[in-house]
Amino acid sequence: MVTARDYGFVASQVADGVVLVEGELDIVTAALLETELHDAAAAATGDLTVDLAGISFMDSAGMNVLARIYKVLAAENRSLILQNARGSVRRALEIGGASVFADMR
Repeated sequence: MVTARDYGFVASQVADGVVLVEGELDIVTAALLETELHDAAAAATGDLTVDLAGISFMDSAGMNVLARIYKVLAAENRSLILQNARGSVRRALEIGGASVFADMR
């Protein structure tokens, strides 16, 4: 069985409302990210920032997680900030319309 560890996937809160994500974000790792983002959102006092600098690959499962956490935040008048997405990950976010629901930096 393939696990998140096989992908070198890590999602961790590094500050209030900031989650650093590293590795490949796909159907195998998306649930781990979703759990971490919900925990971070619950603990944060304001907006939620997801630092994607360490993401080497992202598919639609990752986009779906981000859209779902946006809905949680929007219900509380908070924003989702996606920062440091590069290359194919940034392109996937742009094509997927992430700028409609997230502040992309």
